[in-house]
Amino acid sequence: MKRFRSNVAACLLLAFSAFVTSCRKEPSPVPPTSLQSADPKMLTDWFEMSLLLSSRVNGYSDPVTARALSYMALTMYENVIPALPEYKSLQNRVGGFQTQLSQGDPELEYNYGLVYNRAMLTLAQSLYGAAGSSNLDLLENMYQNWVTKLSLGIDSNIVHRSLLLGAKRGSEIYNFSTTDGQDAAFLQNYIKGYTLPQSPGMWVPTPPDYSPNPLLPYWGGTRTILTESVSSVSPSKILAYSPDPNSIMYTEAFEAYQKSTNLSQAELDLLDYYNGEMDPKASAICHTSWLLLQLCESAELNFTQTLEAICLLSWSNHDAMVAAYQQKYTYKLMRPSTYIRTFIQKFFIPPVSSQPTPEFVSDDAVVYYNASEILSRTFGYRYEFMDYTQAKRTNLRVKQKYFSSFHELAKEASFIDLTGSVHFRTSIEEGAAMGYDIAQNYLKLALK
Repeated sequence: MKRFRSNVAACLLLAFSAFVTSCRKEPSPVPPTSLQSADPKMLTDWFEMSLLLSSRVNGYSDPVTARALSYMALTMYENVIPALPEYKSLQNRVGGFQTQLSQGDPELEYNYGLVYNRAMLTLAQSLYGAAGSSNLDLLENMYQNWVTKLSLGIDSNIVHRSLLLGAKRGSEIYNFSTTDGQDAAFLQNYIKGYTLPQSPGMWVPTPPDYSPNPLLPYWGGTRTILTESVSSVSPSKILAYSPDPNSIMYTEAFEAYQKSTNLSQAELDLLDYYNGEMDPKASAICHTSWLLLQLCESAELNFTQTLEAICLLSWSNHDAMVAAYQQKYTYKLMRPSTYIRTFIQKFFIPPVSSQPTPEFVSDDAVVYYNASEILSRTFGYRYEFMDYTQAKRTNLRVKQKYFSSFHELAKEASFIDLTGSVHFRTSIEEGAAMGYDIAQNYLKLALK
C-alpha cells in the first residue's frame, strides 16, 4: 500500500512538471534598441575620418580611395541596420557582397551603435594602417569618444559583447574586401612590366610631365558593388582614332586646342578649382564626398537620410571609377594633347597635366554625373548651394562657388577638362551618360 501511494505521488509530480513545461514560453529574441533617432554625426564623423585618412596614405589615388570608401560605407550600412528593422541587408543580395557576416545571439542584448563603431575601427585600421601612428591615433581617439558616449548607462556585459561582435564583423568585411584582389593596389599603382601597344592612336606618356607608366591598368576588372555598373553600362558611341582633318577626332582635338589657348583668368581659376593634382580635395571622388558631408550638416539630415546618402554615393562612385577604367584600358586612346602635338601644333603645352591613363572615357565625367544624380535624389534636382569644400586651400584665388543644381556642378567640373586639353568632347559626353546610368541602377536598389 505504501509503495502504491509513492508511485501515485511520483506520477502526479511528473504530470505537474510536464504541465508547467508546456505552459512555459520559449525565450523571445531580444529586440535591438532602434537607431532611428540616433545622432547622424556618428555616421558623418566616420565618413570624414575616412576621407581624411585616404588623403594621408601614399598611393591612395582616386580609384583606391573610392574602393576604401565603398567598403567603409558597406560596414557602416551592415552594422547599423540590425537596429533599423525596415532596412534589408545586402549580404548575398547584390553581386559585389556575396558573403555572410556573423550574427549576434538573438537571446542577448546588443547595442548596435557600439557594434557599428567597433566594426568601423577594425576595418579602418586595416585599410588605413599605412597612414602612420599619428593619424591612427586620431582614429582611435574618435572611436573612444563615441564608445564613451554610447556606453553611458549601459550594462558592462552588453558593452563588452557588442564591441566583440563589432570587431568580428569588421574583420569579416576586411577579409572579404581582400578577395577583390586590390587590397595592395596602393602599393603598386604602376605595374612593373605592363606596357600598352605601340600603334597609331594609342596612349603614350603625355605632356607636360610625361609620366611613363599607366596608372592602375587592371582596375577595370575590380569587383563592383552592383554588377550592373559594368555589365549593363557602356558608351553608346566610340571616339575612333583618325588623323584625317575631316574626322571627328581631329575636330574635337582642334576644339580642345582652341579652348586651351589664351585662357582668361576665370578659366585658369576653374582649372585650379577642379585640379586634383593640386589638392586631393579637388579630385572627383573626394570633391563629391566632401560636398555631401557639407550638405548633410547644413540640411540637417536625420540618421537614416544620412546613412542612405553616404552609402549610395560611396558605392556608386566606386563602381563609376571601375566602369571608367574598364573603358580606358579597352580602347587605350591617346590624350588630346598628344594628338594636338602630332597633327595641329607640335610645340603645344597643355595648361594642366593629365593622369597617366588612356583617354576614353573621362573618369571625372562618370563620377561627377553619377554623384549629381545621387545628390539630387537626396537634396532635390533644383537644390541651390554654395560649395565650400575648397575653402581651406591656399593655392586658389576662387575658394567657393555657387551652383543652382548638382547637374550644373557636374557639367562645369567635367567640361573644364576640355579647356585643359585633358579629354575630348566625346569622352566627356559618353562619360556623363555612363555616370547617369550607374546612378539610375543605384536609385533602383531596394534598401528597405
